[in-house]
Amino acid sequence: MTSIRELAIDDAAALGKLLDNNELDLGYMTHNPKNDVMRFASVEDYVSSLLEVEDARFFAIEHCDSLVGVISLLSIANGAAELSYCNLSPTLTNKGIMTQAVRLITDYAFSTTQLDMVYCYINNKNIASIKVAAKNKFALVGRSIKSNDVSRYEMTRTGWNRKKAKELRS
Repeated sequence: MTSIRELAIDDAAALGKLLDNNELDLGYMTHNPKNDVMRFASVEDYVSSLLEVEDARFFAIEHCDSLVGVISLLSIANGAAELSYCNLSPTLTNKGIMTQAVRLITDYAFSTTQLDMVYCYINNKNIASIKVAAKNKFALVGRSIKSNDVSRYEMTRTGWNRKKAKELRS
């Protein structure tokens, strides 16, 4: 069972252990926590800094009651937010965990936070993330202005409502 919950300072030890895994390859990520955490004295300081960001919400992804990744809504403003997600457990790929986590965060974004749009930037070589976005009905809308290797995907409130209605009919 996959779930999301707000990230807490108590998650630092488990997050640090996941990030220390040498098998973890986050090279294609546009928001790479393995690189980000290196700018801080400790993982606790890193997590604490995340929790202080005013225009973002960070969530732990749990599978079978263990932390396996992080998912976030960044740059929340004017009814929109950037989605970022990361599986930090290489042994748990291709199991639908990220697809489920993205479904849960988009439900949260549109129903609880009342956003009108959620978008994400995905490196074109990150096939796994592209599949997750596609399974969640995010639409490819173009390229990043910063890099031709990165594409932008979006989900609007209208698209989410259509997806939810279709799920109810199935």
